[in-house]
Order: sequence, then C-alpha cells, then structure tokens
Amino acid sequence: MMNRTLVLGVGLILVAAACGTPAATDGAVSSSFTVQTTTTCVSGSDTCDPELAVPVDAGEIVPTPVPLNPPPAPSPTMIARTDLALRLGVPMDHIEVISVEEVVWRDGNLGCDTGAPAIQVLTDGYRIVLSVHDVEYSYHGKTGSDPVFCAIPDEPLPPGDV
Repeated sequence: MMNRTLVLGVGLILVAAACGTPAATDGAVSSSFTVQTTTTCVSGSDTCDPELAVPVDAGEIVPTPVPLNPPPAPSPTMIARTDLALRLGVPMDHIEVISVEEVVWRDGNLGCDTGAPAIQVLTDGYRIVLSVHDVEYSYHGKTGSDPVFCAIPDEPLPPGDV
C-alpha cells in the first residue's frame, strides 16, 4: 500500500508540474507571434477597390510612390504674390508685378528696416516690387530662399559698389 501511495503521489506531482508554468531552461526563450496584415490602396482615389488592395505586413516599411514629374516649386514672385493677396485680401489678378531684380543687400536684414541689429555682411539676393491699386509693396530675399514682406524697405547697394 505504501508503494501504491508513493507511486500515486509521484504521478500527481508529475501531472501538476506538467500543467504549471514552464521553467526556464539554460536561458532559452520561447515566444510566439502573430503577423497582422493591413491593406494599402494602390489606386489614386480616396476609395479603395478590394481587388486592387495589396496586403502588407504590419512591420514592413512601404515606400511612398513619388510622381515621376513632380510639380515645380513656386517661384519667389509667385510666393510674394500669394502672400500679398492673403495679406490684403485681394484676388491675385489685382496684383501687378512692377519689377524683379537681383541685388546685393548691405546686411543680413536683406534691406528690411526691422529696427533690430543685423549681421553686417553683403548678401546676394533679390527684390520683388508688387503693386495693388497704385500702392507698391516690397519683398526681399536671399538667393536660394523665399521672399519676405518688407514693410520699411531700404535700397540695395548700387550695382557699381559691389
């Protein structure tokens, strides 16, 4: 009877151990994972046709398609005209381009009298003069940068003084 109790007890211990949490063995780690998929619409519309949808793994990096012929960046003149239209609340066709010229500015303020100190360095740039109802507005910029509205414009260096 003692042997039967011992065998039965050992058997119950083994069954209980098998049903419990697994013990770590030699640093081995066991894990499982599930890959979830989403669909990406490849058509250009806001709605997606399921037949055109492409399954994508959740962690996968999917490149964004770039148009072969991207639209050109707006010109400094277009940027200035758009800003002035918004600033004055007038339609673009009321804005006349008086002049666009390359200039050299006397300082880092690009010929805009802001009242703040400016770095004293000659700066290659441009000046755009626009007009609305015979009132002129100046936009100044540094070569390679967007123009800024100049409420109190200064004159650039004369062409022979550079």
